[in-house]
Amino acid sequence: NAETFWPFIKETAGPALVVVDFFTTWCGPCKLMMPKLAAMSAARGGKMIAVKFECNAANKEIGKELGIKSVPTFQLWK
Repeated sequence: NAETFWPFIKETAGPALVVVDFFTTWCGPCKLMMPKLAAMSAARGGKMIAVKFECNAANKEIGKELGIKSVPTFQLWK
């Protein structure tokens, strides 16, 4: 959520590559992507972390800040 996004990116993830999947619950393609990202993450043994971030009204400010205009959108953070 909006309260935990930046602390997770800046502190919790450590040196791992973070793939953020920006999604909505009504998006069909969004539902198909996360299992594939999770499998990629598992195959990389902690060097990559895949997370989902719901772009709903409660998280609108983060979406605006990061320029999310459509879903699914993926960003890589290191």
